[in-house]
Amino acid sequence: MKYTTLIFVLFVKTILFSQSGSLSGKVETNNHQGVAYAKVFIKETNYGGVTDHQGNYSISEIPSGNYHVIARF
Repeated sequence: MKYTTLIFVLFVKTILFSQSGSLSGKVETNNHQGVAYAKVFIKETNYGGVTDHQGNYSISEIPSGNYHVIARF
C-alpha cells in the first residue's frame, strides 16, 4: 500500500506541474510589415525569443498564467 500511494503522489505531482503552453504570433509595423529579428519576451520571466525574417515568433514551454508580452527592435 505504501508504494502505491507514493507512485500515485508522484504521478499527480508530475501532471500538475507539467501544464504548459506556447505562444506564437507576428510583430508588425503600422503598415502591416513584419519586423525581422525583433526581441520578443514575457515580462518578468526568462521566456522569450527573436522573430524570423517575416516577423513571426514562437515561445514554448510557458507555464499556465497571464502574462505581458513585449517586443523590442
